[in-house]
Amino acid sequence: MKMRKLSRRMFLRLAAGTTAAVVLVGCQPATPQAAKETVTPGKPPAAEMLNLVFWNGIGPPEGILMQEFMNRWENTQPNVKLNQWTTDWDGFYTKLKLATAQQTLPDLAVIHPWRIAAYGDVAFKPIDSLLAAQSPITANMFKDVPWMAMQFKGKQYGFPMDNFLFALYYNVTILQNAGVNPPQSEADLVESANSFTQPPQKWGFAHPSGDGKGSTWDFTAWLAHEGQKGYISEDGTKAAFNNAAGLKAAQRMYDDEYTDKITPDPSRGLDSYQLFLDNKVAFRLGGTWEKFAFDSVKNLTYQSIVFTPKEPGTFGGSHNFVFTMANGDQRTKAAWDAATWVVLNCDTEWGIRAGHIPALIKSATDPAYLDASKNMPGHRDSVPYMIGLPKVAKLDEVEEALTSSLNEMFLNTKTPKQALAEAEAKVNAILSS
Repeated sequence: MKMRKLSRRMFLRLAAGTTAAVVLVGCQPATPQAAKETVTPGKPPAAEMLNLVFWNGIGPPEGILMQEFMNRWENTQPNVKLNQWTTDWDGFYTKLKLATAQQTLPDLAVIHPWRIAAYGDVAFKPIDSLLAAQSPITANMFKDVPWMAMQFKGKQYGFPMDNFLFALYYNVTILQNAGVNPPQSEADLVESANSFTQPPQKWGFAHPSGDGKGSTWDFTAWLAHEGQKGYISEDGTKAAFNNAAGLKAAQRMYDDEYTDKITPDPSRGLDSYQLFLDNKVAFRLGGTWEKFAFDSVKNLTYQSIVFTPKEPGTFGGSHNFVFTMANGDQRTKAAWDAATWVVLNCDTEWGIRAGHIPALIKSATDPAYLDASKNMPGHRDSVPYMIGLPKVAKLDEVEEALTSSLNEMFLNTKTPKQALAEAEAKVNAILSS
């Protein structure tokens, strides 16, 4: 079944050249490099060096920027060589799973918070003792939601570099020309979107659903909007979406396409993301990573608001540094130094150049970042309302099962009630096996 393309694909094509440009005190720029071993002139011979390995799945352009930050840290270390490897997230988690089984883990990695359940103490070290050892990193430097997202079974497993999340984008020109204010509630959104919809060329609303996993992110956002924290029970043992909140969320997603018809249904073969870029969509539930693609379109003026201010709740997550069980204290200390240096020295620049919301409170309130993200207040203000994917070891299987049923709903081959009942049975079977 062919899904609508995930907007990030277009973002990567449009934004690949945008990571040039901001110099911030404390994190002086270096030339971005591909993932490779780097050696600074004047360092001791390789035999005397500590060789660290760093993996992540942050694709370009952000991945190149992360490599640049690590190169800057390496240039401050006369006895450390940092070997960096970057791929897409699917490739990264495949390699991480294999490396965990073979005990060939790197020293340092970046993961999403919902992956902790699959690895825990098997692959990653809790950082509680590192935090206690006069660390420059403390919990009160971060907002509560992203910091606590890296807690699992009473332990802290890492710290965040950023926050990425959905909020409600709107086309400023379309709303101004119509004399319409940004929607404050779901009812406002549907009413306004209806008034703007003139198929087949103009539509009121665009969903972020894309290549499979996108639809679970979308569904998580609508569940959060309905006041529910995630689609799996808190103890991780059963589905928690075939209920009143889940049915209301799924019905709203279905009605957008087939009842109110404010967003194009799949049979039209339209890319709703491209429609927003072309000034043919008034509202879009979309992520921080779409910012630079939108900025690249000269005649597109946009802003974001909380989704929605009267009923806040959204999908979100973070990129987090974790420290593996691969080696001893010396290597862990060096990896810790690298990660803390990057966060403390480059977090504001990461927000400006990568588009995500900085993890540090001081960076997220830095005037330079606020100016660079002046059209993203909805994303910044939504951090307290973020809900991530569930922390379950079999997340890939769970997502595949839920996505499959949601896709049938999107294609109008199952009702929302039928889709959720089918998905509940599949997910519960996975979690109980």
